[in-house]
Amino acid sequence: INTRFILYTEHNPTDGQLLVAEDKDSISNSHFRSDRLTKFIIHGFIDTPLSNWVSEMKTELLKYSQENQVVVVDWAGGSLPLYTQATANTRLVGLELAYLIQKLRDEHGLRPEDVHLIGHSLGAHLSAYAAERVPRIGRITGLDPAEPFFQGMPDFVRLDPNDAMVILNIFQLILRIN
Repeated sequence: INTRFILYTEHNPTDGQLLVAEDKDSISNSHFRSDRLTKFIIHGFIDTPLSNWVSEMKTELLKYSQENQVVVVDWAGGSLPLYTQATANTRLVGLELAYLIQKLRDEHGLRPEDVHLIGHSLGAHLSAYAAERVPRIGRITGLDPAEPFFQGMPDFVRLDPNDAMVILNIFQLILRIN
């Protein structure tokens, strides 16, 4: 899958820095700051971090507040196969994301309450898998969470209101408004 975590901050809004959980120096030598709100953008099925919406969201989050830093989760190698395989890959990438957040917490002082996972489609459920392993994640925003293989499944298999301190399902919110 070759999952990559790319950090953007006010100091490097266009040129991301690769964060590697097993390489403490990649984090220490980056612009990562544990006292900032950390937003993770996670694309979905048949998508990549090169999509316009990912870049635009990253830019807007950085413009919105100097207290934000954004990590784009690149799991294109796992999101591009057949849907059934991509769905299975969300579990692995969720564990990789959880591992990075745990390293940022344990070795660099990141507070899970300051983490906001923003996942589209399969990325929404991937967020839930990460939050399952890291207690007290501050917020998850599910952007149109995928339904096939998740709808009607138990809470531990999908994005659920108990996965973070705050859960926002954008698709359900839009349906309620209309």
